[in-house]
Amino acid sequence: MSTLQNERLSPQRKLELVQGMHQAKNVKEYAEQVGVDRSYLYELRREMEQASLEAWSQRTVGRPSQPPPDQEVVRLQTELEQLDEKATVWEARARFAGIILDALESVGALKKTSSLGPIFLRN
Repeated sequence: MSTLQNERLSPQRKLELVQGMHQAKNVKEYAEQVGVDRSYLYELRREMEQASLEAWSQRTVGRPSQPPPDQEVVRLQTELEQLDEKATVWEARARFAGIILDALESVGALKKTSSLGPIFLRN
């Protein structure tokens, strides 16, 4: 029997041997068929299990963390929030000014014009 374990096997070939071992009904016959000692197949399986455990132990549990946001995006979001706050204040001031203008017009202290804005009347 030629022995494959004395040759340098690729990781892919080692994986194929372990997978074949798991699918075989008789490991001894499979080992003879592929030209390796049965003990070598078990050694490959142990290596694969150990490598899997090491790879899994290095992974963190849960979702991967999100990368930190771009500082320019954060700056622009902050600026947008500030502008929204200022817009809210100016909208309130505009409503209040409209109420005052309506009140002045209703008491005759103001005459509205089309494009020049209000004209205040003196009594």
